Amino acid sequence: MHLEMDIPVAQYVALCGVTLVIGWLVHWVYKWINPVCNGVLPPGSMGFPIIGETLDFLKASSSLDIPDFYKQRMKRYGPVFKTSLLGQPAVISTDAEVQGRSQKILPLGSVIDLL
Repeated sequence: MHLEMDIPVAQYVALCGVTLVIGWLVHWVYKWINPVCNGVLPPGSMGFPIIGETLDFLKASSSLDIPDFYKQRMKRYGPVFKTSLLGQPAVISTDAEVQGRSQKILPLGSVIDLL
């Protein structure tokens, strides 16, 4: 009879451990997708860890003028947004004025390295 009580307790402890690990993983993924920017970074999503939003970025677009990836994020976040492509964080600007100022800040090599 004593042995029968140990099995449910062991299962309960294992279940609690698995629940804690899953909770920690969900928290980690949430923090990756929504990092705190403190007003320094533009709004946006980082997507899933490692792959980021690369799959959405590479998906074919039905539009000939602006790819759907940009349209969706411009509608949601505005002309400047952050994302993660190919495992690297990136800030995307669709505003010509911001692009002109950012070329003075970011070297062209960093953009080419991303692609």
